[in-house]
Amino acid sequence: MKVAAALALVLVALAGRAAAGGRGLAQAQYSSSAPGSAAAAANATALPSLAEAVALAPQYNLSILVEAVKAANLTSLLTNASTAVTLFAPLDSAFTALIAELNTTAADLLANKKLLTSVLSYHVVPVPALSSELTDAQVLPTLLPTANITVSKPPGVAGVSVFNAKCTRAVCPPAAKVVAADIKAGKSVIHVIDRVLLPDLS
Repeated sequence: MKVAAALALVLVALAGRAAAGGRGLAQAQYSSSAPGSAAAAANATALPSLAEAVALAPQYNLSILVEAVKAANLTSLLTNASTAVTLFAPLDSAFTALIAELNTTAADLLANKKLLTSVLSYHVVPVPALSSELTDAQVLPTLLPTANITVSKPPGVAGVSVFNAKCTRAVCPPAAKVVAADIKAGKSVIHVIDRVLLPDLS
C-alpha cells in the first residue's frame, strides 16, 4: 500500500506546477533543441484547454483520469489558459490494471490525494512536446522533482513509448505505449498511454 499511497500524490502536482509555468527542474534541463518549440504551441489560442480536451474526447476513455484530477482538486488549474505542458494521459484500462496490481480500490486511490499528486505529476512534462519532437532514449523531466521518464522510439519502429528513467529496457515493467498522440489542448499537448507510469517512491 506504500506504493499505492505514493501513486495518488502525482496527480495533484500535475496542475499545480504546470500553472506555475513549469519553472524549476524541468526548464533547467531543457535546451533549445528539446521539446517545447513554437510548433507544439502553434495556434494554441484556438484550441481547448487540457480539461476541455479530455472532456471532449470520450473515445479515449479517460474518465478515471478526470475523476483523479477532480479528487486532487486540480480542475481549475487544468482550465488555466496559460498552462503549457505535455500530459501523458493513462486510459481507464491502465488505471484499472494498476488498481488490481496494487490490490486496492478506485475509491481508496482517489481518496489518497498525496499519492494522486505524485503519480499525476510524474505524467506531466513542463513544456509542450509533439511526438515528432521526441527522440529515442531522450530523458524528459517531469513535475515530480528528480523523477524523469525516458522515451523509447527506436529507428524503424512505429510509435512511441515511455518508461521510468531509472530503469533499463531489460529490467523495467512494460513501457507505456502512446496509443493516441499529439492531441493539442490550449498551449499543451496530450499523448494517451496504455499504462500508468510509476515513479520510484522509495
